[in-house]
This record gives sequence, C-alpha cells and structure tokens, in this order.
Amino acid sequence: MRLWALAMLTLAPPAALACSGDAWPMFGCQTMDRQSNLKEESIAICGTSDGPSIQYQHETGDKVDFAYPADPTQGGAKLFFHHYFKAGLYHARLRFKTGGYTYRIFFDDQPASTDPDTINGPSAGIEVLKGSKVISTLDCGERPASYFEDIRRATTCDPENPFGAKGCTEEPLDLP
Repeated sequence: MRLWALAMLTLAPPAALACSGDAWPMFGCQTMDRQSNLKEESIAICGTSDGPSIQYQHETGDKVDFAYPADPTQGGAKLFFHHYFKAGLYHARLRFKTGGYTYRIFFDDQPASTDPDTINGPSAGIEVLKGSKVISTLDCGERPASYFEDIRRATTCDPENPFGAKGCTEEPLDLP
C-alpha cells in the first residue's frame, strides 16, 4: 500500500462529534464561520467498521439536526465515494442527493508551506448544490478526522465521478 494513508492523517475525532450506538466518526470536524471562528456546529460521516451502517450527520451543539439517510443501514447504497491523487496530493469526495439538493463532502490535501510559522492542513467541509450551483459551503475549522479507506469500503462507487471505476479502487488513481 502506498503512503497515501499519511495524507489522510487518522487523527482522533473532535470532541464535538458524537455518533450514536456502535458508530464512530469516519470523517468529521467542527465547522468555521467566515471570520475563521469555530462554530457550535459539526459535520460527520458516522459508521461502523464492520458495516453495514454509515450516515452523514450535521450537529448543532449536541443535537443532530440533519442525518442522511434516515436509516444508516441504507447508507452503503445511498452515499457515493471517489478519491484520487493529483500532483501528489490526496483528494476525496462523498456525495448524496436528497430533497432536490446534492451534498458533497470534500477533502483536498494542501501542499506543505515553506513558512515555518504556518500550519497547513487540508481544505475540507461540505458543499450544498441546487442543480449545478453551489448554494452553501461549510468549511472545517480544524483538521478533520478522516478514515477514507473505511468510508470507501462502506459506500458505493460514485457513478458520476470523472474517473469511473478507477476513482473508487483501494489504491487511489494517481494523476499528474
């Protein structure tokens, strides 16, 4: 296996994320407002490592105010994943549609900074689209917990990804 596991940095999940039952945050972060202040909101992909449960959750405070799908045992068929490397940096996407909207969880690794006082982390969060127009973006305000191999195994290959089946393999596609 390639060193792409380093790009995912499997860090402990933020304390704000509380998945129910046996589920744990396979991806999650506290969100940030436009002034770079952490909000009392978090986003998470909650799942179980041995399946069959996976679900997107948006939390405000300690309350889940949006979860998809309602039945997490249907998440494997309703959440669509793909990933790839581009110029040596890891990128992952998880997509689902509900209520006329498309939701895209994104993770884009960033190149290392040459400034020793700068801490570089990935760009991550969720976009909400109506048709093809992004109408809302919630950015992670911290380095997200990210376990993409578990997410890949628990979900379905995204048929709308630009790389076809190659975008869903265990070893991510490597683009120049």
